[in-house]
Amino acid sequence: MSKSIQIKSAEKADLKAILSLIRNHERYDVEFAKRYYNIYFGKEEITEKDKVYIAKIDENLVGVIGFCRDYFSTDYSYWLGWFVVDEEYRGNKKFKVAKKLLDKVKNELRKRNIKKLFVSTEDNNTRAKSFYAKNDFRTEAVLRDYYGEKEDQLILSTEYHSV
Repeated sequence: MSKSIQIKSAEKADLKAILSLIRNHERYDVEFAKRYYNIYFGKEEITEKDKVYIAKIDENLVGVIGFCRDYFSTDYSYWLGWFVVDEEYRGNKKFKVAKKLLDKVKNELRKRNIKKLFVSTEDNNTRAKSFYAKNDFRTEAVLRDYYGEKEDQLILSTEYHSV
């Protein structure tokens, strides 16, 4: 049987697998993710414009991506959050999990007439920096020593135009 990829909206039943994926990739961030997803899946008003998608190959959750409105800016700026792909599928040219997840977000944001999408990443994460550069993100800011001495955080962004 051939494996196939499916990108779909995350549901509360996916929460355990989402947190497990995040824990394996961003161990320091899992408690914050847990608090966010409890609010998100609780359908609280603050997250009504947010969206989370998952990637499944057969029945295995292999990726997650989400976006939320920048509540301290305009209605036209959003942040990408918890963009994680299982190690086994990173860079996999057959499934292109990361590209398909990001394309799903891009299409949704264009429908909403969102103008700008931000994301943060570690400056030493060369794989992420390369992926974002290939997908038209550029550096907006550098937060020096954010994660520790000589461990900077990059703030990247890309702009969209309506469909």
